[in-house]
Amino acid sequence: MAHSETHDAMHPDVSFETPNAIGPYRVLRAVAQGGMATVYEVSAPHNHERRALKILRSSSETARLRFYREYEALCSLNHPNIARAYVFGEWNGHPWYTMEFLTGTTVQAHVKNIGVPGDP
Repeated sequence: MAHSETHDAMHPDVSFETPNAIGPYRVLRAVAQGGMATVYEVSAPHNHERRALKILRSSSETARLRFYREYEALCSLNHPNIARAYVFGEWNGHPWYTMEFLTGTTVQAHVKNIGVPGDP
């Protein structure tokens, strides 16, 4: 892999302002942002059900392939503690997918409250 491709995959080339809509989904609010993607709470067009929509900000081919593999892996899982994936699409050249919108405590907040296993 070329150095420039590694750099592109690790650093998003787009910073999104919260859009009003992505594809057919109405964006309600930004929920989280990581190194390469942003997650929004959205409203589904057909039933107004709340969903989570994750969109990749990088346009690198390596990042796009990883993102699609992540979606495929999520689709293959069926467990009550794992969000179910629904629809894959593209918006302004950036891939996205929707999944169940889960409420509750983040992993980071949970670890902060109970501590890291093995720590005194």
